[in-house]
Amino acid sequence: MKYAIQVAPDSAGYMATCRDLSKFIAAGDTVEETLKNSVEMLETTISIYIDDRESLPASTAEQEGEHWVRVPTATEFKVIISNEMVAQGISNADLAYRMGTHPSHIDRLLDVNYTIKMDVFDSAILTLGKQLVVTTETAL
Repeated sequence: MKYAIQVAPDSAGYMATCRDLSKFIAAGDTVEETLKNSVEMLETTISIYIDDRESLPASTAEQEGEHWVRVPTATEFKVIISNEMVAQGISNADLAYRMGTHPSHIDRLLDVNYTIKMDVFDSAILTLGKQLVVTTETAL
């Protein structure tokens, strides 16, 4: 999971935006610092989508002058689960009940700042009637 980021000079350095994620914005003193900050801000933006129970939009093709910023793998798994919950109209409490766990465990499962073991992801996605399929591709 990756998003195309536009970086442009502004009055205090550089600002990054993402046409696919209207809630995203990052800044830095240099282009490199702005792109580095974009990873953290991308996770923050994803957290907002999850908290607002909105599906995270898929990324569109990179356009000239843009930079790809990759979402950390654990965060991508959280997005997959959250998007499926939204698609099925399932609340955190509903998923917790179906998994036989406490709702606070689902809150942590979807928290981009909280580390979760893979077996918890597997259990959640299977409970949603899906399976996680992992592939690899050449790095950018």
